[in-house]
Amino acid sequence: MWTTVHTAAGSIRIASLHAPYTKEDRKPYWEWWDLQIDGEDCVLAGDFNYVELPEDSKSKSPLISRAEEQAWKRLVNRTDMIDMYWTTIRTEGRLYTRVAFCGERLDQARLDHFYLTNNCEWCEVVKKVVHFSGLLLSDHIPIGLELQLTQEDDANSKPRGYFKMDNYLLEKPGVLEKSEVAWREHPPIQLETDDESDELLQRLRTIKIELRKWEIKEAKAWKVRSKERWLKEGKPPPGIFMHNYRPSSQGRK
Repeated sequence: MWTTVHTAAGSIRIASLHAPYTKEDRKPYWEWWDLQIDGEDCVLAGDFNYVELPEDSKSKSPLISRAEEQAWKRLVNRTDMIDMYWTTIRTEGRLYTRVAFCGERLDQARLDHFYLTNNCEWCEVVKKVVHFSGLLLSDHIPIGLELQLTQEDDANSKPRGYFKMDNYLLEKPGVLEKSEVAWREHPPIQLETDDESDELLQRLRTIKIELRKWEIKEAKAWKVRSKERWLKEGKPPPGIFMHNYRPSSQGRK
């Protein structure tokens, strides 16, 4: 449930959630989360399935019951959590994260959030929040959180880079298993520093490369399986299977 990220400002716990669809089910859901957070710095990210503010919906109408709102407010007030979108943290991309048709009406709302505990020290390591533009796997667009890892003992040092986490990848079969294998098989290189974020950044970069290789391999495999299915059913393959086809020019004049 929790992933811990070590930074110069301390450790941050990050949890990805998917709230229930109905208002009645979300109330006990927020009460349960209220019991999971006990004074530590953390981030709650994912599909919250509610519209709290008029600004979060194209129709300007909230989608949250009073009982659910009270349960959520207790959690937020006790843990001092804030919505990253309405902070001074840089946010990129579109406002609404869900786009779907309800009958003939286009419904747009911001249901996906990053909430973080209001700790100014480690809020500085958050580089930006990105709302991507493409609808890849569902009617929700993916959102990303970028953390800037910097040297703790040198205020003038240049940033070493960041690790971008796309929550939607966690829904794809095999991603977590591949990440665990890469984490075990690629231990960090021993550096002349005790900064744990150096080792963490190495391992995260390695996992990112391994996941990219795995994603390309999976895409090719699905392409082959799809082509075989089209040919088996007696249908002409679409253009996506023919983009590498080049007619031979031998014998032409």
